[in-house]
Amino acid sequence: MSNKNHAFSLLELAIIFTIIGLIIAGITAGQRLVEQSKIQTFIADIENVNNSVAIFVSTYDNYPGDFSKAQTFFGSADCIDHSFHTELTCDGDGNRKIGYNSSTDGALGESSYVYTHLQLAKIYKHKSTFTPNTLSNSNNYYGVSAVNTPSFDVDGITGYFSFVGISNFATKTGPYALSLGSIDSDEAIGAALTGATAWAVDNKLDDGVFTSGNITLGDDGSTTCSKTEKNAGCVMIYAPHG
Repeated sequence: MSNKNHAFSLLELAIIFTIIGLIIAGITAGQRLVEQSKIQTFIADIENVNNSVAIFVSTYDNYPGDFSKAQTFFGSADCIDHSFHTELTCDGDGNRKIGYNSSTDGALGESSYVYTHLQLAKIYKHKSTFTPNTLSNSNNYYGVSAVNTPSFDVDGITGYFSFVGISNFATKTGPYALSLGSIDSDEAIGAALTGATAWAVDNKLDDGVFTSGNITLGDDGSTTCSKTEKNAGCVMIYAPHG
């Protein structure tokens, strides 16, 4: 008895192609859900940082990093000055601005102690304990590092939730700004966000326009930042108070 070749009918082929299409659509939809989940987590993390600062201010009547009585409240054993960088002291100057790398904002290096103050006050929870006193001597005193700043990874590049002095941005006002980018020359000023992520955050927390509002976005000098940019080409500056 001979075997006969069996060819697929048009109906069978249609069913097969439909199944393949549904699988591809399901994978694509799943990928989009994962991407959206990452963005929503990122937005929640930004809001958590700003809300933590607000709670600290309402409790201690000063900003974390700038708090002039930090060692008195939290103890010098946990609130430790840096032994090499004299700018890095756990006590701030209390001028109600978070100092960074310009005396215009007050005491230099206060930004390095923001998360330490928040953690010692038991306001900000994170898997890492931030110890700016262990910042490498080879780093700038205002250097962004895993020892003093939490990180994020939304679009495949590690970025940091870095506090910076407001005087670095002529169009912004308030006690501080957040720079959300990858590390470049010790600062969080390198591109870390795609255009889609950047726009989603701007649209949720501000006005959805890259060049205006409390959130502004731009490139890092070697990248492209636009709503349609698929590569991580954007750096975000967020001044929540103006």
